[in-house]
Amino acid sequence: MPSPSSSKIIELRELLAAKYPAIPQKTTGYLPTEVAPLDVALQGGLPLGGMTEVVGQAGSGLLLATLIRATHQRRGLLALIDGGDAFDIAGVPRSALSRLLWVRSPTAAKTVQAADLILRDGNLNLVVLDLRSVSTDETRRISASSWYRLQRVVEPTTTAFVVLTRQPLVRGARPRLMLTARFGLNAFDCRQQDLLGRLHVELVRGQEEHIQRIA
Repeated sequence: MPSPSSSKIIELRELLAAKYPAIPQKTTGYLPTEVAPLDVALQGGLPLGGMTEVVGQAGSGLLLATLIRATHQRRGLLALIDGGDAFDIAGVPRSALSRLLWVRSPTAAKTVQAADLILRDGNLNLVVLDLRSVSTDETRRISASSWYRLQRVVEPTTTAFVVLTRQPLVRGARPRLMLTARFGLNAFDCRQQDLLGRLHVELVRGQEEHIQRIA
């Protein structure tokens, strides 16, 4: 049986823990994308416990398919929150789909709610929020506080969080990547691995006007 003094110490610790909860330590590390231009730009890969915005329409579908395959090869788990219900499974091997949680959402507001719930799970290696097919009017209605909340949710986890957009949108995204690609008619005859080498990445560091181009 604990002594009266020991009981008081335990009670004090419980009171302090309730009043001043421990601040989670920010996760460090990276998740390689297997897309050379992106991994070079990010100096290793997507930051774990971080929110990365990838801006651009051309090449982003190829990037998404590559992320799904790479996650499958690592026997990890990936959640795709599909804003606008536009994901095409044709470009992804069926075996890779077994490691994919696909959430189809009709509105921007619902996609943000789904991301909030999924990021809190903490068991997923990668979460992708795809807003490329959502109208500009809808995405602009996503409040800045929503993005900051998602950033706080992902910070203490070992999850890499990626948001795909057509134009810069995510407040507080660090880093932000501007993705472009030029594919000719011969692209239909090329392997996806060869097409990945044609992607061009612009990495936004700090202030948005300072852009580093990665060939």
